[in-house]
Amino acid sequence: MIRWLLLLFLPFGVQAAESPAVWQHWQYFRTVQLPATPSEWARITLPPDIHGPAQPNLADLRLVDHNDREIPYLLHAQHEQCQRSWRSVPLLDTGFTPGQYSQAVIDSGSEGASHNAVEITTERKDFFTWTEISASDDRVNWRIVREKAPFYRVESTRQNDGTILNYPLTRSRWLRLRFLQGESALQATSARITHEIRTEAERIPLAAAFDSVVPHTEHESTLQTDLERMLPPVSGFRFESSQQEFHRAVRVSSSEDGKNWRTMTHAHIFRHAAADDAKQRAQLELSFPETRARFWRFSILNRNDPALPGLQAQLLTTPRHVVFRPETGQDYRLLYGNPRATPAQYELAQVSKGTQWQTAPIAALGKEMSNTDYVSAAPWSERHPWLLWVALISAVGVLGWIAINALRHGDSGGIQDKKEN
Repeated sequence: MIRWLLLLFLPFGVQAAESPAVWQHWQYFRTVQLPATPSEWARITLPPDIHGPAQPNLADLRLVDHNDREIPYLLHAQHEQCQRSWRSVPLLDTGFTPGQYSQAVIDSGSEGASHNAVEITTERKDFFTWTEISASDDRVNWRIVREKAPFYRVESTRQNDGTILNYPLTRSRWLRLRFLQGESALQATSARITHEIRTEAERIPLAAAFDSVVPHTEHESTLQTDLERMLPPVSGFRFESSQQEFHRAVRVSSSEDGKNWRTMTHAHIFRHAAADDAKQRAQLELSFPETRARFWRFSILNRNDPALPGLQAQLLTTPRHVVFRPETGQDYRLLYGNPRATPAQYELAQVSKGTQWQTAPIAALGKEMSNTDYVSAAPWSERHPWLLWVALISAVGVLGWIAINALRHGDSGGIQDKKEN
């Protein structure tokens, strides 16, 4: 009976799905304006707000021409890449000079292998100090290769980059570290070095306004922003202040609802005025693993210092680029907004060289527009749940009516039998 009632309503839904438009399940699109100069490749930089209506991994992106023909494309992002091949090295001449520094000397070996990064392990859990790094070929004559490198550890975060010290590439066998914290000893327990090859990530700031909120303690300054519909993957932050010299700890948190917060990272931001060593004395931009969240919060630990004047914060994201081969005289649209679409798979990545698309001319995107022919990709039963309820209620009613009639006929039959007897 229920099956019969469902079939009564199904033709209306099935009839609408028999002749679907080619891209009717994609809710939004943007027109593509090709570069003025014709080129073999064109590159579209996706705006951050496209990550809200699109799938988190952009699996629903489709590029089509004016004939609704699907066009192969590449999705490219320049993430940070860091190649390291660590090797353990012995620690020598460790010691502490009260009021001046703790020291450790490293023997990188007689092979003459190049190195530019060292990781130091200590028993201390939470600390920050500056480190003077010197190199030597004979362990007698030393030259400073980095005057002040920040060396720190925050036990509550999983990131260990604060214990990795970078310096100019050298083949010197001996490396001397002086931790410029004279109040107490900082004992190094082990060390390893590497030749680090790093490719910086492409990052751009997000147009997000930060507001001051009431901090958890009186010794904090708290900034918070709501990205609303724009949900790009955030992978870094940048600070600025009108104060020329400062040093503060920062806690970065994110939330989906603005109530339940999770800590993304702890870090230190600082600036120490020094015209000859500005790059080594400032750290105002930091990164962390990509995360999508609506709400973001920065808590700056001021301790007993006054709040930083003119404090500004920016979230950073790595932009995604859609790269394709345009045809002369064609118009293109970028479609998105289909939560049930699966990632597109094209052979373009296998038959092309990376340098061909990384330098491709930029194609502009128009404003977001709604697809007037949009039909949800959800199954018909999910798009019309009220019809199922109508069918179910009708089925219950019909079954109830049949049951009541059966009881009535049964009672009538019994009375008739009594009369005959």
